Amino acid sequence: EHSLKCVYYSHSSIRLAALLHDVGKPYCMINFNEYHGHAEEGEKIAKNILERLKASKKEIEEICSLVKYHMLDIKLDTRANKIKKYIVYNKNTFQKMLYLKQADYSASKDDISVAPTVDKWKKIYSEMIKTHTPFTKKELQIDGTDLLAIGFKGKQVGSVLEALFLEAVYHPHINKKESLINLALKMLKAK
Repeated sequence: EHSLKCVYYSHSSIRLAALLHDVGKPYCMINFNEYHGHAEEGEKIAKNILERLKASKKEIEEICSLVKYHMLDIKLDTRANKIKKYIVYNKNTFQKMLYLKQADYSASKDDISVAPTVDKWKKIYSEMIKTHTPFTKKELQIDGTDLLAIGFKGKQVGSVLEALFLEAVYHPHINKKESLINLALKMLKAK
């Protein structure tokens, strides 16, 4: 009943994800006598179902991601940095995740008021926009050429860029070339 209510309350773009979001619950209850881990198990089950339905690769990836992460921050105890990281790595499906979280909340309570998680995430996202948080590595004020120039080599460049990107996501004020170079030099000395 809950899954059908979730579909009822869902935005049209996520109806299949809404139907499948808790598909892992029966498996977890049968095998572990609890629902804990149902999102991760649900991702696998949803993938199997979607492949049998001959969904496109893009649809499978998107829906499975929504199923896998729909419980993230359900208790409102996830740190803001983890949510920021989720947002930048899932920016193409972020709005759909908000839709799913809202539908799940509304289906659980028959309440169409804004879900607390949705409210929290929207505030974090707004703050990211306001502080000019980079949403891609291309928005960093440094690139691989800069890292090569200060002494990084080969695979180090990619991993350091990744680390700098996350630092800039968590602390947008450091997304200045000089600040990022200084941080990269500290990383170089630490190696």
